[in-house]
Amino acid sequence: MLAVAGPLRTVSDVTDIVGTVVTAGAVLVGGAWAYFRFYKERTYRPRIDVRIYGQWLEPSETGGLHVRVEVKNIGNAVVYPQERGTALTAARIADPIVPAPMAVTWELVGAYPLLAQHDWIEPGEIVTEDLLLRLPVHRQPVRVEAQLLWKWHAAKRAAPTAAVKTDPIDGTTVIEGRIVRPDDVLSYRAID
Repeated sequence: MLAVAGPLRTVSDVTDIVGTVVTAGAVLVGGAWAYFRFYKERTYRPRIDVRIYGQWLEPSETGGLHVRVEVKNIGNAVVYPQERGTALTAARIADPIVPAPMAVTWELVGAYPLLAQHDWIEPGEIVTEDLLLRLPVHRQPVRVEAQLLWKWHAAKRAAPTAAVKTDPIDGTTVIEGRIVRPDDVLSYRAID
């Protein structure tokens, strides 16, 4: 028979203490796992991948610039695009005769609503929006830029990263842009 000195006189007292110690250890291990899983690895921090494609259409095909914007939620949290602050802008070269290697300045020629039909984007979901832009230029390089303002359930805790900045409207803004050349061809390539 097991002899225990002091107030621990029965096997049931010893098993209760061992069970309590094991439970406390499991809670500590679970807490550490949750900390690294959700905070350090940022499992539920929203991440958005944005891609822009464009192609000039011939005047016989109604003319204009066809732009496709693909947005994929690559995070594990639902994101909510905000109508205010989300847009596609187009700019042309302000002075087409610039001696090389001078920097080019861009002149804004239009701003267009983007993702107005989408209230939220689920994790892993790809949202594609096609726009036909009527611009005062034709078959010239045009800079198109998508600015996406979105919120998520913990937007106040989101830390800014390189291409992401915290916005005073209590959300996060992602900006993606590219220059559409006169010979670019629009091709659909799914975001991996």
